[in-house]
Amino acid sequence: MPIKSINKGFLKNKNLSFISLLLSVICVGITTKINQDIYLDYISSSGKTRALFGLKELLAYQHQYYYALLGILGTVGALH
Repeated sequence: MPIKSINKGFLKNKNLSFISLLLSVICVGITTKINQDIYLDYISSSGKTRALFGLKELLAYQHQYYYALLGILGTVGALH
């Protein structure tokens, strides 16, 4: 009887790990797309805008850090 309960727990953890890894991969893809958008904005900006681009990036692409946090949490959940 204890073997069945261990197997059920293992299957549950396996599904949780898969979901966590999937979340991590999706967040990495979203973060990569946001970074590509930042790169294209930087390339198309002029000198004065480039000088203050860090501020522009922080204000316009702040949501990138939330996706990165979700990706990190997903990876930690998969490793747990």
